[in-house]
Amino acid sequence: MREIAGQWAQPLPEQARDLLTVAALDTGTGRRARDAYLTWARRSDQDIPPHLKVALAQACERLADIYPTMMLLRLTELAAHTDHEDVTNAVGQALTVLWDQPKNRKDIQGQLAEWSRSPEKGRRTAAHHAFLHLAARTTEVGCPVLLATAHEDMHRAWQAARWRGLLMDHATLPPSLLQQALTAWMNAATSLQDLQDLQDLQDPILTILQHAVYEPQTDTVYAADR
Repeated sequence: MREIAGQWAQPLPEQARDLLTVAALDTGTGRRARDAYLTWARRSDQDIPPHLKVALAQACERLADIYPTMMLLRLTELAAHTDHEDVTNAVGQALTVLWDQPKNRKDIQGQLAEWSRSPEKGRRTAAHHAFLHLAARTTEVGCPVLLATAHEDMHRAWQAARWRGLLMDHATLPPSLLQQALTAWMNAATSLQDLQDLQDLQDPILTILQHAVYEPQTDTVYAADR
């Protein structure tokens, strides 16, 4: 299947995506296919061609309706094991589609929080990459997509904790994507005041980023180099 999907992924990307989707749902081959996808997601761009990874990300996006946690893991691993812009965009799009469905947000938040605390470095890195991809996505007016729930204290605390993880482990993250996310949030914090219906998001943005750098309840010393 990998050989066929790899051959189709560039000239016939939609067919490659559909092949991977159907294989994962098949009663006979589904489990093996889903296990294989996790293995592929953890391989480098040299081992798994980027165009095949793009098809895999798109298949995971479709499969997430049935296997949300399983596909989230595969997307986070894809995010952590690529330097290719097309793969990054496909993963970001898939994660955004998942996030845009309110029923998925609680699971996404719980899984990324759990993986971020994992003693396994690879799992933490994957979680940071997944959140970074979400943090870098913006709406048509430049508002970060994660801010859809920023008015809720629980979600605000979750986002601050994830941002703190990014800042503490920034050396393991792609600098360009981290800069893109930070720029999007800082631009939003300064420009949303001009958008009447989004003014109430300005304070949450600043609060989230402030608590990512310094959390008064837990930090006894201000660390200026964060």
